[in-house]
Amino acid sequence: TIFSLLFGFHGRIDRRQWWLGMAIVATAASSAIIGIGLLKLHPIVFLPSALLSTFPVFALGIKRLHDRDMT
Repeated sequence: TIFSLLFGFHGRIDRRQWWLGMAIVATAASSAIIGIGLLKLHPIVFLPSALLSTFPVFALGIKRLHDRDMT
């Protein structure tokens, strides 16, 4: 599932799944940045969305390292 792809640390993912997950994270982060910019909110509002987008990146990276037998 998408949830386990982005938020789970167990298992292995191939290159295609890694790119899919990174595309999802990049789209969500870009949408948050654009939304904050359009609403002219204070830049500190960006901090929670930046922190939330780092967790899936770590999860994807760790699972990709599992697939490459580097952990």
